[in-house]
Amino acid sequence: MRDHPIRLNSAISGHLGASYPLVNPMTEAYICPNSLLFTPQGDRFIAGSDSLLSLCDLSRPGQEPISSIQTGPKRKTSDYNATTNMRGLVSTLAVDSSSGLLAAGTFGRQIGLYASMGQGECVGVFSVKDTAADDQIGGSGITQVAWSRDGRYLYISERKSDGVIIYDIRNTGQLLSWLVGRNAQTNQRLSINLTSTDEEGGHEIWGGGVDGEVRVWKDCHHQEGPIQPAFSFKAHNDAISGTAVHSRGGVLATASGQRRFGAGLDEGELAGGVIDSTIKIWSL
Repeated sequence: MRDHPIRLNSAISGHLGASYPLVNPMTEAYICPNSLLFTPQGDRFIAGSDSLLSLCDLSRPGQEPISSIQTGPKRKTSDYNATTNMRGLVSTLAVDSSSGLLAAGTFGRQIGLYASMGQGECVGVFSVKDTAADDQIGGSGITQVAWSRDGRYLYISERKSDGVIIYDIRNTGQLLSWLVGRNAQTNQRLSINLTSTDEEGGHEIWGGGVDGEVRVWKDCHHQEGPIQPAFSFKAHNDAISGTAVHSRGGVLATASGQRRFGAGLDEGELAGGVIDSTIKIWSL
């Protein structure tokens, strides 16, 4: 909510539990975060905004963040360093629970890595522009980042993209491979879900497309270059905005729907199809 502090509401009652002000000290105006993430311990949360990362303590409602890091200048200067400075709206956050390394992505297609869950130094910044993956699947702004369970691989999802990018962060720090055929050419956030399949680090990536198909890619960290889905199935008659596999497997949840623009359409109907804004539970 703009012009308001960050609100923590009860998931059961919906009532306000606490609020945490995020304020620009120069203008005293509230800062509206573009991304929020609870830390693995659950006692703090990280807020990402315009070139800013803020860490708030849940036990200190009404208080300012316990730490804030300016990720880069809002305007490029003569001393701007693209390997340590990240500019723009921080659109997504993910913490590797084993190392505490925070990955932050921006709509400007940059990734920043920060130690100690955003309280430590900047480990590095890189761009996903002008890569071999960019040539094939495109992208116009990072909407989600996700770590593999061992903290070695980082999965990067973008809007207006036909796939997902995979970087080997721990060993090479380079682009490893990319998933193709996702069919997510939209500005809407379409989330991916990374689920472990064994104790040896095997995992799958589940993601939906604008065509209502759920696609699954398997053990992509063992491959290089473009990777096709292992299988897919029709789940909805509209864009799939979210997929979530239960941590113990066996159950999948999918959510569909998108904002529509246009006049002259009957409620619930579109030219060429029916609006599908539903949540479905699947047995795997």
